[in-house]
Amino acid sequence: YVPDDLLPVYREKVVPVADIITPNQFEAELLTGRKIHSQEDALEVMDMLHSMGPDTVVITSSDLLPPRGSDYLMALGSQRTRAPDGSMVTQRIRMEMHKVDAVFVGTGDLFAAMLLAWTHKHPNNLKVACEKTVSAMHHVLQRTIKCAKAKSGEGVKPSPAQLELRMVQSKKDIESPEIVVQATVL
Repeated sequence: YVPDDLLPVYREKVVPVADIITPNQFEAELLTGRKIHSQEDALEVMDMLHSMGPDTVVITSSDLLPPRGSDYLMALGSQRTRAPDGSMVTQRIRMEMHKVDAVFVGTGDLFAAMLLAWTHKHPNNLKVACEKTVSAMHHVLQRTIKCAKAKSGEGVKPSPAQLELRMVQSKKDIESPEIVVQATVL
């Protein structure tokens, strides 16, 4: 993704000034220098990332086996907020999304943009923000794969151009997604 010599810049300059970060498992491991082999490891890595500065950390995808099985992709989130008494409260969630057998370009950017928007609307509720984010993503990806398969034809793998995210066509789903993916509070 980036040259190794830029990793310290991200670790020491970028992450400390970020409010929200959305690394995938690989990126979270690079930023912390710690491997993730379990959900508990991921929670500890998110705590390490919190200690670097950001109050909201979402590991957008991982290689971990979700409770619902290998047909699903697991994301984990953690958000620190200040309670009225001044203490810090941490909310942690897990989400499991059904895998789509295609390679899309721009899903990480879409996820980050959607999470930013929904955490702005729901600043102290990571569960709701992530449910709206991932549900909107689900609708965009389903619309995209349906259109791509219609264009490529029966039994033909869609091309990258055909898998271009259907953002404009998904405007309503982005603005007001039907919640189809529920988060589990950990």
